[in-house]
Amino acid sequence: MKQSSLSSSSPSSSWRLCTVTQVEEVKLVARVAPVWLTTFTYGVMVAQTSTVYVSQVSSMETSRVPPASFQASMTLVVLLWVPIYERVAGGGAHMTTLRRIGVGLFLSVLSVAAAALVDGRRLEASARMSAWWTVPQYVLLGIADVYTLVGEQEFFYDQVLGSFRLFWVRVVNRTHSLKFCVCFILGQDYRKKLDHQVEINLGLRSHGSSVSD
Repeated sequence: MKQSSLSSSSPSSSWRLCTVTQVEEVKLVARVAPVWLTTFTYGVMVAQTSTVYVSQVSSMETSRVPPASFQASMTLVVLLWVPIYERVAGGGAHMTTLRRIGVGLFLSVLSVAAAALVDGRRLEASARMSAWWTVPQYVLLGIADVYTLVGEQEFFYDQVLGSFRLFWVRVVNRTHSLKFCVCFILGQDYRKKLDHQVEINLGLRSHGSSVSD
C-alpha cells in the first residue's frame, strides 16, 4: 500500500523528475550568470570607442587625422599586450580567470575616468585641445580588453562543460549587438549635450567679441 501510494504521488512533483544533469545545469547557470552580467557592462564601455570617443575626438584638434583613426591605438595596444598577458597570466599559475576579469574591469574604469577628465578640460579650455590627449584612454581600454575578453573566454571554457559550453559562448557572442544598442543610446545623449555645449561656447565667444568691439 505504501509503495503504491508513493509511486502514484511521485509524478505530481516535477522536482522529483529532474535528472542530476538538469540540476547541475541550473547550478551552472547560477554560477556563471553573475560574471556574464558583470562583463556586459564592460562591453558597453568598449562599444563607446566607436560612438562617444569618436564624438569626443571630432570636437578636438586632430592635426588632420580622421577622428575614427584614433581607435587604431587601441588595436596596436592589444597586439602588443597579448604576449605580455601570456607571461603575466602564466597559464593560470599566477592569476585566476576571475582576477584577470577584475583587472580588466578596473582598467576600463580608469579609461572612462581619463576620458571624463579630458572632456572636462576640453570644455573649460578657451582653445581647441589636441586630440592626442585621448590616446591614454584608448591605451587603458586596449589593455583592459586583453584581460577581460580573454579572461572571460577562459572562464566559460573552464566552468562550463559539455554541450552547455557552446551555448554560453553563443550567448556571449550574441550579446555584442545588444551592447552596441545600449551604447548607441548613450552616444546619442552625449552628442546632444556636446552640441548644446558647443552652441553655448559659440554664443559666449560671439558675445565677448561684440563687447570688446
